[in-house]
Amino acid sequence: MTKEIHICPCCGKEFIPCKKTQIMCSKSCVTKTRWKNQKYRDEKLKQLNDRWKDENYRKKIRIACSKSWTDEMRKKQSETQVDIWKNEKFYKEHCIINKEITNRKEVKDKISKSVIETWKNADERKKKLIERCKDPKIIEKIRKTMIKIFNTPEKKEFFSKTSKLNWKKKTEEEKKAIIKKVLIAKKERKSFNTSKPEEDIYNLLIKKFKCVKRQYNCEKYPFDCDFYIKDLDLFIEYQGFVTHGEHPFNNNDIEDIRVLDLLRESFSSFNKKRIEVWTIKDPLKRQIAKDNGLNWIEFFTMKEFMEWYNNFGEI
Repeated sequence: MTKEIHICPCCGKEFIPCKKTQIMCSKSCVTKTRWKNQKYRDEKLKQLNDRWKDENYRKKIRIACSKSWTDEMRKKQSETQVDIWKNEKFYKEHCIINKEITNRKEVKDKISKSVIETWKNADERKKKLIERCKDPKIIEKIRKTMIKIFNTPEKKEFFSKTSKLNWKKKTEEEKKAIIKKVLIAKKERKSFNTSKPEEDIYNLLIKKFKCVKRQYNCEKYPFDCDFYIKDLDLFIEYQGFVTHGEHPFNNNDIEDIRVLDLLRESFSSFNKKRIEVWTIKDPLKRQIAKDNGLNWIEFFTMKEFMEWYNNFGEI
């Protein structure tokens, strides 16, 4: 089936839409277009303002802030404090406010000692942060700063790029550790992003089989399998999302090669992911399942799954 190529109205790039309603090539373009709308920006800022009025939300932020002050951060803050006191303008202004202190060395010693003693004690540091966040003026100041930071699409894009650069700097071991930690947290909170078909499949499977696990992995299959039926030792992957393609990639199929070339031509971060999943990751899963002799099946549509499900006898 021929894939229709569209042109993104935001960046002008060519792309293959994932669904009929898609009009832009990526989420980045959608975000840029939305943030150009004054009404959209006002609504987002109002939402942010309302969130800061919530005591529970402020409490979460306070806890997160208290955990972020590590020894390295304390050292960095101390160095910053030293640089501040080297500023003649700041020193003079402070001396005017604190008339009882006239000698520069005394000023520096007093503040440095206070800062060092406070930062040495983790409990004291947390206590001071929590006390500060109870002050309505501090809360208002933080709120305004947050709004200022995320008020423009340019700054949002800047933080996005910074996060990507930090991720690239990490070693493979660090990346694996972070991914593992995220997966464990998602399993505990049951916060995996699952599609409606996957939910429907799970609900059907638990009606017929006693023990069905989700996002299951083991030594022989080191991937997060969509469903694992323990009684049958059966691994089930649902490939319903567009990144998996409409069928397994065949390097000898002319149509598959043509679609692959189209994806490369209309290149975007999402198309890069589609190419990686369809042509590299999914074939690797199939090969590992085959090499380890696993009882492994995959479905690309709900129709395929229902045919298997209805024809499968009761255990």
